[in-house]
Amino acid sequence: MFTGSITLILSIIVLVFALITKIGWAKSISISLLTCLIFGGTFMLYFTAITKQKESNFGVKSLMFGNSAPRSEAIPIAKGQQEQKEVVCDKQDYESLPRDARFYTVRIDDIQDDYYYDIVESMIADSEVLGIKPVLGVIPDKIEGSSKMTNLLRKKKCMFEIAQHGLDHERISVGQGEFAEFESLSYEDAYDKIVQGRDSLIEMGFADVETFIPPENLLSQDAREAVEDIGFSQISSNDEAHFDSSASVYQYNTKKIFSPHEILTNCEDQWLGKNLCVITVHPQDFTTLDGEVDWLAYDFYFYDLLALLNSEPDTYSITFAQYSNIYNY
Repeated sequence: MFTGSITLILSIIVLVFALITKIGWAKSISISLLTCLIFGGTFMLYFTAITKQKESNFGVKSLMFGNSAPRSEAIPIAKGQQEQKEVVCDKQDYESLPRDARFYTVRIDDIQDDYYYDIVESMIADSEVLGIKPVLGVIPDKIEGSSKMTNLLRKKKCMFEIAQHGLDHERISVGQGEFAEFESLSYEDAYDKIVQGRDSLIEMGFADVETFIPPENLLSQDAREAVEDIGFSQISSNDEAHFDSSASVYQYNTKKIFSPHEILTNCEDQWLGKNLCVITVHPQDFTTLDGEVDWLAYDFYFYDLLALLNSEPDTYSITFAQYSNIYNY
């Protein structure tokens, strides 16, 4: 609107000047049109550059216009935050939430070193922008204490809950079969692996881990007993228990990816029976067949999902530990 008004005024000025100097109607109109094109084009280029700069600086995200999701440089870091060694998290007052509210947990599995770091960083940043606190399933044997990923987790530790996601996430061959890491383990073997992973997380500075997530959501009964005896408060697997996965963004057995509205429909079905829906997602869900990051898929299947959940009335994001503290699970 502003651009059109200025262009029209300039065109009238040029046209009047041309008539006064008696250069003729044809030349007058030509000069006016040329003025419109030059000024309008210059202004649009300037406006586009300014808009992109603002989006880069502040991580602007618009569902209406489909801007790119914020990337690593999109969320400004407070001065001096990088030097902060110990982060003290403020406790949120979840006790004040209505007991008849609907809750959802965003569970992000397979957090490890050099594994789609940019996606994980964007997941954390976008969740923070929307006020959503996810649960990150960290694989202890695949993350180092001084790595880029570990430093990110330390710096942003107030923005999520960390869960232990197995030990190494490697499948195990037994006879002619192949099983998920904890699917067929004895009590003793499971106990040793879980303690080893827990101790690694403690050494990295994550001593308050209360949730165990078995790789592929599978664990034997003996392994489940080992997890409970070690002292984990919550297990999130695939046995239809309270904290188990309710919906997944991507189903690996069927190779199907679900839209935000399909996930919401699954959660609405869950909320009919209990007030918690657990949504599982992985960084690799938003990659192409050759392993490249697909940011368009990320925008639609992750960011738009968070935005949709965030817009639902009487619906709140919550972590496993927060939910357990409220309802004494």
